[in-house]
Amino acid sequence: MLRSTVSTKTMTWDKKSRLLSAEVSEVGGWSSEYTLVSHITGNKVLVSLVHEEHDSERELLWRDYKPTNADIRLNMTLRIFND
Repeated sequence: MLRSTVSTKTMTWDKKSRLLSAEVSEVGGWSSEYTLVSHITGNKVLVSLVHEEHDSERELLWRDYKPTNADIRLNMTLRIFND
């Protein structure tokens, strides 16, 4: 899947670390990019994959995504956990 559009409604926001998190089952599967739609404002932001974290057995633990292009001014990370 190349890009998926998802609402932030079921995601968890940590203001201090500026980390938005979700489980992969909540966003409909893995994607290289997500368009996030704020459930509060309706604003959209495009984020792209920047990092994958694996355990010692090479199992995927999570992926981190950062805003791209015009949205790069936003200082936040989307972390999607493998469930």
